[in-house]
Amino acid sequence: MRKLQPGLVVLVLLWAACQVEAGFVVTPGPSVSLNVLPFGGTDDVRYQQVYAASLFTDAGVTGPIEITGFGFSPNNSGTYTADVAIRLNQTTASVGALSTTLDDNINGSLTTVFHDPSFSLDVIGGDLTYTLRFGFSSSPFLYDPTTGQNLLLDMVVRDKTDGWAVWRGGDTGVTSRATDGFSDRLGLRTLIEFQPASVTAVPEPSSLILCLTGLVSASIGYGWRRRRSALPVPQE
Repeated sequence: MRKLQPGLVVLVLLWAACQVEAGFVVTPGPSVSLNVLPFGGTDDVRYQQVYAASLFTDAGVTGPIEITGFGFSPNNSGTYTADVAIRLNQTTASVGALSTTLDDNINGSLTTVFHDPSFSLDVIGGDLTYTLRFGFSSSPFLYDPTTGQNLLLDMVVRDKTDGWAVWRGGDTGVTSRATDGFSDRLGLRTLIEFQPASVTAVPEPSSLILCLTGLVSASIGYGWRRRRSALPVPQE
């Protein structure tokens, strides 16, 4: 078996250290009550919730990311079924100031990241379980919280299983919600999954410089040692 060169080991370790890891954020604040919107009852519902950019920057996000999933905490345990469509938008709409004319909260156009007309999922109920999950890693939403714009969730739920209440939080100043009938400063407690943007997400400039410097130095050193080892050994 060929021995791995020390220089290559250094390069691999430096490369790994320079990668931005995936993560998640959870809307803070204690769960205060249950709410049937948008997953309970029998009526079709269009529901919006805005999440402050500070949720992400406070969690250490320093550039563009791809939103890959949402999770909510149901009260019931069992199989949830519905026609679920999730769309996202980077918006200037402020927390606590969503309009009940929902289209007014949208900047540009919405991006559909999830739609399953026959969505079905077995869930375990309970506060902070986040088992009602919607993943869309194959169609992620590019979001840059460092612009100061907030993240807008626009969800339409039809043909629902009756009785699926979910936990909501109090007024924390980082999220609020609206339907075409009302808006308030509360919101569903949400687990938001994300990963580094495929092309544009980069570490902080200082970290990037250190990583690049290390990679270049290691590459030069490795190449120099290989050339040196290839030179003929002088004969006495």
